[in-house]
Amino acid sequence: MKNLIKIVHTGKNKLGWDEETYRGVLLRETGKNSAKDCTTPELERVARLAQPLLPGRVGPAEG
Repeated sequence: MKNLIKIVHTGKNKLGWDEETYRGVLLRETGKNSAKDCTTPELERVARLAQPLLPGRVGPAEG
């Protein structure tokens, strides 16, 4: 689980989220405002949410 917290925090930093934005996303997605209070599935959900937004990621093809 520590690895997932690290992944979420790295994503937060790469996306340039300030603390308020980060806590807001956590609260909206998990009902908690701290990653250490989240379960593994909750952290996975936040990581999946942030992944497509990361710089250098290619989104789904539009058709």
